Amino acid sequence: MLLSSENETGLLSRTFLIYPCSKELTAETFGVFPNPSTGMYTLRFGDAGQYKVLIMDLLGRKVREFTTDKKELTFDLTPEPKGTFIIQVEGNNRQFRKKIVKL
Repeated sequence: MLLSSENETGLLSRTFLIYPCSKELTAETFGVFPNPSTGMYTLRFGDAGQYKVLIMDLLGRKVREFTTDKKELTFDLTPEPKGTFIIQVEGNNRQFRKKIVKL
């Protein structure tokens, strides 16, 4: 939500209100291990449902993409270079992002 007002000098000031999202996946309902790893990772979902998993490099380029309805997903980043990647999980009207490190 954006609130705007004019102060006594005629300058416009803006205030942004940010509300927490109650529909995010949490550490209790989503986990990735081992982290760091040399390439093999396992994602574990606490809740059953349909999940879309996107793995990106730090520039936002898609490295891998999966869809699953399982409570666990194993994937391999062995062919990728060493570095940090971002896992984005969407499902059950929720979203979560986590950084993983490949050694």
